[in-house]
Amino acid sequence: MAAAKGLFPEDHANFRGLYWGEVSAPGTQELVEKADAVLCIAPVFNDYSTVGWTAWPKGENVLVADPNRVTVGGQTFEGFTLREFLSALAKKAPSRPASARESHYTPTKIAPATPDARLTNDEMTRQINGMLTSKTTLVAETGDSWFNAMRMHLPRHARVETEMQWGHIGWSVPSSFGNAMGSQEREHIVMVGDGSFQLTAQEVAQMVRYELPVIIFLVNNRGYVIEIAIHDGPYNYIKNWDYAGLMNVFNAGEGHGLGMTVTTGAELAEAIKKAQANHRGPTIIECQIERTDCTEMLVQWGKRVASANARKPQIS
Repeated sequence: MAAAKGLFPEDHANFRGLYWGEVSAPGTQELVEKADAVLCIAPVFNDYSTVGWTAWPKGENVLVADPNRVTVGGQTFEGFTLREFLSALAKKAPSRPASARESHYTPTKIAPATPDARLTNDEMTRQINGMLTSKTTLVAETGDSWFNAMRMHLPRHARVETEMQWGHIGWSVPSSFGNAMGSQEREHIVMVGDGSFQLTAQEVAQMVRYELPVIIFLVNNRGYVIEIAIHDGPYNYIKNWDYAGLMNVFNAGEGHGLGMTVTTGAELAEAIKKAQANHRGPTIIECQIERTDCTEMLVQWGKRVASANARKPQIS
């Protein structure tokens, strides 16, 4: 599932992609929904993770293993940990090698854009994906950053952090600050939209203070694009900032933060080189793209979630 991106190695022979209902990786939805049995390991089912409750595995062939209980066939069993259950299951479950050969996973590939062409969401995602290593922790803010992260192929041991339980915006910047403080041996990259960034931008000053080389890709598309996809209205359009220029404020003449604005693929490639060379502070790379330039995944997901959230209250 989307919230578990990176927890299972994507170069494993049995990896089959991301399951997220209609916005799953190619072939994954059919594989899951037509399976003889489905084991759900510590899932979190909510309107976001189930695409408006349209991708919620249920039925006699679904086993849900939570941290302190297992539910299957209408019965719930307790008194053991998830680790104990999975260890016991691994010893007893039969091998099905033929099943693994009947399907395969092909990572999504984004073709490079012309270097001097206007920067697109696809080109930005392609270049960020190329930065990822086994030491990278990628923090993806609520919004199209979710979907851009989901279509990236991860090297083994790379990590993705999202906040899909509540989907509250502004989470990524302070979260990446705490993450970078606690694991300074890793490379920290953030993808955040302009609207979300405005809620917690001040935490970049803490990155400057502690000289944390966090690289922030700030997607400036002039508004809350994910909310436009769910329920449009004038409240989704915000006052623009000079995001790259904020670093001068946070540095206050003594810090080592770096701010850059890019509008083409070539400019982004050059900015990434400068960001990777900046080891004494954070870097904001303001990526200016068209407001309508978003993933098709976001559009389809937004329609489903909007439909689910528009229902009248269900009284039981």
